[in-house]
Amino acid sequence: MKYFNRLKYGARKLGKIKSLDSEGRARLAWFDEIHQEKKLGIKPNIRNLCKYKFGIPRSTFYRWKKNYNSFNLNTLNNQKAGRKLGRTISQDIKIKLIAWKLNNKAKGHEYCWHWHRVFDQPLSCCPTTIYNLWKDKGLLHLVSSKSKRRRKPFNKLPSTIPGYFQIDTKHLAKNRFQYTIKDLASRKRWLYGTSSINGKETIKVLKDFLKQVSFKVLFIQFDNGPEFQKEVESWLSDKHIQWQHIWVREKNQNGAVESSHKTDEREFYPKFTPQNHTLKEYQLALKKWEYEYNNLRLHSAINWQTPERYINNYLKEKCLINS
Repeated sequence: MKYFNRLKYGARKLGKIKSLDSEGRARLAWFDEIHQEKKLGIKPNIRNLCKYKFGIPRSTFYRWKKNYNSFNLNTLNNQKAGRKLGRTISQDIKIKLIAWKLNNKAKGHEYCWHWHRVFDQPLSCCPTTIYNLWKDKGLLHLVSSKSKRRRKPFNKLPSTIPGYFQIDTKHLAKNRFQYTIKDLASRKRWLYGTSSINGKETIKVLKDFLKQVSFKVLFIQFDNGPEFQKEVESWLSDKHIQWQHIWVREKNQNGAVESSHKTDEREFYPKFTPQNHTLKEYQLALKKWEYEYNNLRLHSAINWQTPERYINNYLKEKCLINS
């Protein structure tokens, strides 16, 4: 931290003190100013001096006042951070510890200290000394670290062309689940209420979805849940639909469908509790909410249109271009 001084006495003798650096001389000038005021019979006002003359907080002044020793001016210099000199260990023990580390690359300093205590002669140093020795000799990199699993490349789906979908499930209550399929461009959703989630139920939902969708399904993305594994992957491949999993613990990659679940929690589920109704009643209520979401509710992401209107405009434009 650098200080500025507006002191009349600062350049008087302080510049001749070679043991102090520039910041140390500035700190000494504070105490010189206070000494001069006391000499003139004036009671120094620390608050005003720190604010208007020294240009420092009072806490900084009192911290250095606590360290200040008039017989040792080095107490005003910045203390260099470094390792404290402790008990030194003999050369034989150093060689022994280095050899042990080279033979046990995966073990740490704590383990080394306890190993010698149990199986060999107890060491005269602490585990931290062993750590510092290995650090000085460049042996810390030998500690094995967990190898990270190589992830498959993730393709971010375009959000301008209808046909790219995200699918996810939501557990609501006992035997009550929700499947949500969302188109990234139009924000249109297809909602399904089920009593279980598994691969067969997912395929059943996807079959019904493909019958209802009015444009080509280009790509489907889902998480790594058990309901989206080999059975579903092979079924989609047979239908010539591209698919991909998101990375593990990366829910933000499926953010569009995840955020739509929050909309459900705010606008639908406060009015309807699935556990208090039969599965058929839940499915009917969910389809009503789906209609309201797609045909009546405005969305800021698509310029305050409804998803259904966005898709109709897109399909009209596509027909005009093709014709």
